[in-house]
This record gives sequence, structure tokens and C-alpha cells, in this order.
Amino acid sequence: FSFSLLPLIFFPFRICPTRFAFFNFCCKNTSRNSPPPHIAAMGKGLGKGGANNTVYMLRVFVIILNLFTSVRLSIFFISLGIYAIFRSDLLLASKTIPITMIVSGALVFAVSFLGCFGSAAESRNVLLVYFVALMVLVVAQILVIGYGVANEDKLDDKLDQTWQRAYEESPKLIRNIEQEYACCGFRNVTDRAIPRTHPNSCVESPNFGYDQPCLLQIIRAYQEHQTGLMTAAAILGIVQILAIIAAWILLMRLPSEYQRELQYRDEHRRLVEQGKGKRGEEGGDYGSTSRSSVPVPGKPTSTSPHKVVVE
Repeated sequence: FSFSLLPLIFFPFRICPTRFAFFNFCCKNTSRNSPPPHIAAMGKGLGKGGANNTVYMLRVFVIILNLFTSVRLSIFFISLGIYAIFRSDLLLASKTIPITMIVSGALVFAVSFLGCFGSAAESRNVLLVYFVALMVLVVAQILVIGYGVANEDKLDDKLDQTWQRAYEESPKLIRNIEQEYACCGFRNVTDRAIPRTHPNSCVESPNFGYDQPCLLQIIRAYQEHQTGLMTAAAILGIVQILAIIAAWILLMRLPSEYQRELQYRDEHRRLVEQGKGKRGEEGGDYGSTSRSSVPVPGKPTSTSPHKVVVE
């Protein structure tokens, strides 16, 4: 449902080759085929249609990349983190994992919004913040993934410590795991099994009767979820690298505020001179009257250097 709402939120605001304006559903252009004169030259190739089209395509690419890929992946990470919190086996593996996924998803969502807004509004400042934030986010994700891979061989010990803590403080968590995976104990069916008063009841009870330890079951479930998580992280990383490249090129192409001001002044000067030229061709400045062509009663009117006419 949230995926279907995203296009409805962003796409009613038309993306024009001119400045993007939220809450402005109609572009200011009088012509659909050409932008206004003062925006006709955008980017470094001022006055070149090819450069203009490149800037426009880069803006659209960054918006689509963030809106339909990064935003969806961020929602996926947040949803997966919330799901992991309510999964006993994943929570037993590490409390840090679901919290990290939720925080990462929220950061990706915020950075993606910056990219959409900066590209749509052609704001160099916002795009620069987006570029730096995305670089930091990618580096942080690489460090987290590297840390997880480096400590993967310690998963057995980590699970053992967490199982012991749950056995002492939250036996209900262990019971839920035993019921879900049809297992008893940790390394064997009598290793810290629940109930604690009669460990063998986990094997002998008619309600349980399980003969498999839980360690292998938990590791298998953890690895399955880790595969999906790593796949999503790899896709997100590729998308973010593409977004970094596109944002950098767009930053280089977009004119600064000073350059825009110079463009506006030059265009204003050109339009003023063009207007003066047209009025001169029509017979003088608009609204002006030649005094020599209007006769004044009682005064001589000179029509030639040698003839005076008195009215």
C-alpha cells in the first residue's frame, strides 16, 4: 500500500526542464516545446540544447533511482528489522541486528528524500548534502558488512552466551524457540532445556517429545535470513553507487546561484535591448511624440531651413 502511494505523492508535481516548484501544478512556460528564455541556457554548456537535455535526464534519473529503488529498499530494511524483533530466534542471535536494520532503513529513506528534493529543485546545496551523506552511508554500510563477515565464525559462541542469558532471565523465549523449531536444549536435548526443573520432560512430554537440539536449527534460520539481507544490501549498494555518480555529474552540470544571477541579468539586458530595437523600428520610443511634428498655435513651424510658415 505504501509503495502505491509514493507515485501519487511525488508525480502530481510536474517535473519541467525549468525549476521544479512544489505546490505548482502548472509550469510557468507559455510554450510546451521550449523553456523560458532566462532558463534556456542551463549547466556548463550555456545555450546548448544537448547540455540542457543532459541536466534534465540526470535529474529524472536521480529522482527515479531514489524514489523507486532506495525508498523501497529502505522500507524493506525497516520492515525486516521490525519483523526480526518479533522473531525469537533472530532476537536470540543478536539484538543489534534488527536495530541496525531499522536505523539503516530510516537513514536511507532520509537521504533518498534529500536526493529527490535536491534534483527536483535543482538545488546545489541540497545535492551536495545528499552526495556527502550518501558517501558516508555507503562507507558505514561497508564497515558493518565487513564486521559481520569477520565475526561470522563467532556466531556459535554468541548464541551460546545469549542462550545462557535467556535461560536465566527469560525462559519463555527458549520455550517459544523449542516449540517453533521442534527442538530441545541448546547443544543437546538436555543442555539448558526448558522446563528447568525437569530437563528430560522436553523429550518425554507428550506436548513436546522433541529429540533434536536447537543450535543447528537456529543457525540455519539465521543464515537463511542473512542471505536475504546480504542480497538486499548488495542491491542497495549498487543503487547507491549509481546515485553517487549521477549526483556528482549533476552537481558539475548545474550552475551556481551566482551563475544563475548572471544568466538572468544577461537575459534581462538582452530583452531590454531587443525591446528598444523593436520600438525604434516602429518610429521612436513608445509613448514619445516628436515636438517638431506637432504644430503649436501662434508660433511658427519650421518645415524647412528656408521657409517659415505662420499659422
